[in-house]
Amino acid sequence: MIELGADPHSVLGAHESDGGVVVRTYRPEAQAVRVQPANEAAAVEAELKDPSGLWEALLPKATLPLEYELEIEYPDGSTYTLRDPYAFLPTLGELDLHLAMQGRHEHLYERLGAHVRELDGVTGVAFAVWAPNARSVSVVGDFN
Repeated sequence: MIELGADPHSVLGAHESDGGVVVRTYRPEAQAVRVQPANEAAAVEAELKDPSGLWEALLPKATLPLEYELEIEYPDGSTYTLRDPYAFLPTLGELDLHLAMQGRHEHLYERLGAHVRELDGVTGVAFAVWAPNARSVSVVGDFN
């Protein structure tokens, strides 16, 4: 099983690679994943790199920043197209972490917890917790 650690953004999302951009996503139950770059005619098939659900696609001529969607196909035949959550910057930045570790972050309530946000025309929920010694964190609701 893949270990994403404390910084999943360092593994997931779009990253520079020799000769292009590599996009990684974690979709444990998917049977196929395609990466569709904006303004491109053809999607790129992702390859299952880890049986736990890590998928990877190399876009040879792409450059960062890259706007793209993921098309995820599941065994029951359903297919979903969505913006990759890891295409957006993390909820907590370096300054937030620095101030929180010092106990001096005066607006931490605006960063931690769940907050509805709109980024690049995409509405979603930014979720962050401060749990430096946690081995895992789960978000559970009637949505999953």
